[in-house]
Amino acid sequence: MHVKKESAKPPVESPQAQPPALSEIGVKELLIRLNRHVRENFEDVGPRFAEEARAIFHGETEERPIHGSTTPEEREGLDEEGIPYSILPKPKLDS
Repeated sequence: MHVKKESAKPPVESPQAQPPALSEIGVKELLIRLNRHVRENFEDVGPRFAEEARAIFHGETEERPIHGSTTPEEREGLDEEGIPYSILPKPKLDS
């Protein structure tokens, strides 16, 4: 067993400890990378997202990372049932 004694007061964060704010280009690049990661690592269930999320939440199917699309009504239903999900914004790409 390992016991660690905690100090009485939390460490003070210096202003330099804060990461720099992202530029608009930095935010766009981050969203592009995030969307790519989701496409490569999550199963695309398309418009069946709400149905699949419910099945996973209720243990009716294997737990796995999914992505897809929903209607506003389907999102409202997921919210009412307490089923967690996130909306991932798609970055605007230059033409």
